[in-house]
Amino acid sequence: MKVLDLIKLLQDIDQYENAPLDSKEVCDLLEAVRWSPSAANIQPWEVYVIEDKSLKKELDGCVLDPLLREKMQDNRISKAPVVIVIAMDKKRARARFGQSGEEFYALQDLAVAANNLRLAAAERGIGSTWIREVNLEKVAKVLGLSKLIRPVALLTMGYTANRDSTRPAPLEIKEWVHVHKGGD
Repeated sequence: MKVLDLIKLLQDIDQYENAPLDSKEVCDLLEAVRWSPSAANIQPWEVYVIEDKSLKKELDGCVLDPLLREKMQDNRISKAPVVIVIAMDKKRARARFGQSGEEFYALQDLAVAANNLRLAAAERGIGSTWIREVNLEKVAKVLGLSKLIRPVALLTMGYTANRDSTRPAPLEIKEWVHVHKGGD
């Protein structure tokens, strides 16, 4: 499948099939993170693969409403076969670039890694959702992470049969591209 077609498949999934992802499949998907580019090849990521039902249930309590307010129990996380938390190793993030590494470069690197993971999953027919409205500090507490590890992305993954095209149409390119041509 062409990359653009895979990108078009990256719509958030509301419901997953009740079928687990096997460990080999998850390991194969994690190769997409492993090979993701990073500033100065720092590779500032730590990845947590969560299949434990009680832990996923605790992570449900970290979801915020769309206005970023604490929310009552939302079961989007616990209903997913696999939850992946991509976190930043602050020590590695600061190794070459100091504070800029942590506050800027590593965030870009982790976003690329998360998206690469989602593309690899889409290629295999595995749906995913990037849960954006989430209290990441709470996620760190639930996972018992040290202060040197900062969660950045929480993804749910699983097989899905309902890949419909209800995604709203994106803006037209002419609405957001600005071309500056140099002079002769």
